[in-house]
Amino acid sequence: MQPRHLHVSNITLVLLAVGGGDPELRAARRLVEHLAGSSSRPLDVHLATSGSRHPAAPASWRQHVLESLPAAARALHERYANLTHGPGSIYMYKPLLHHLLPPSIDRALVL
Repeated sequence: MQPRHLHVSNITLVLLAVGGGDPELRAARRLVEHLAGSSSRPLDVHLATSGSRHPAAPASWRQHVLESLPAAARALHERYANLTHGPGSIYMYKPLLHHLLPPSIDRALVL
């Protein structure tokens, strides 16, 4: 019996960098390097940032600006954020990322 060929798919990793600066980006790069070095599957990294694209992000990372969410999704985030306190509003982007990321992504690890 022939062994079945298994398709090895990439792991999609989405990093939320809201208000993050260079120290946060350096930490994210170390995390991605660690994950890539310890995984047998390739990583597709997406960086969701607030304000603008981060110029120091690696070229292989796809960047998405949270302010480019559709108006209805931004309004929903504002309502979600009003229900939280502390850094909770950042986590309220997670259920809205499907509006920002390519439709070909059906699952992702969000950090």
